[in-house]
Amino acid sequence: YPIADRLSAHLDSDLKRLDFSQLRGDLGATHYLGNYSLVFGGDGLWMDTQIVVPEGRIRDLSGIFVDLGELDGHLSANAVLHGAPTRLSGEVHAELDDVTVYGEHFEAGVATAWMDDGVLTLDDLSLRRRDEAILARGTIGHEFVMNTEILTDGVRLETLDHLQSMAIPASGELVGDVRV
Repeated sequence: YPIADRLSAHLDSDLKRLDFSQLRGDLGATHYLGNYSLVFGGDGLWMDTQIVVPEGRIRDLSGIFVDLGELDGHLSANAVLHGAPTRLSGEVHAELDDVTVYGEHFEAGVATAWMDDGVLTLDDLSLRRRDEAILARGTIGHEFVMNTEILTDGVRLETLDHLQSMAIPASGELVGDVRV
């Protein structure tokens, strides 16, 4: 997957290290900036990355790492990652709004995660609308091995966008506790 449609940066190098500073990139409708370094050493390649997304689209960024299907919305985010490319460590935080997940709309959300030696721990992914929430937490390990829990809180059948569009008369609380 491409990381940018357009990318510019200032490059400094001593041939053992490439430092890309004042990085500015566009991918679809997403704009980001930051710094990125590559170090070539006896232990292999080392990366050091600081990226800020002041405004962007979830669909533009999700495909870079893993295809999340029908997921879109607005986001602002920051990430600080370092390490060997397959064993990164660091933190990621995103504020989300106007999110659509497989046809269900949520007004707002937040995602907080960290990486340790290439294992992504999703500490909190919460999507909210009215008094309803969907929460997810868990890990995605090496070779994309997942151990994730998805919970619902206050979600009502009569408020599901899918059921409303089909005019199916349903009511009651939707209780979900899914493990992937």
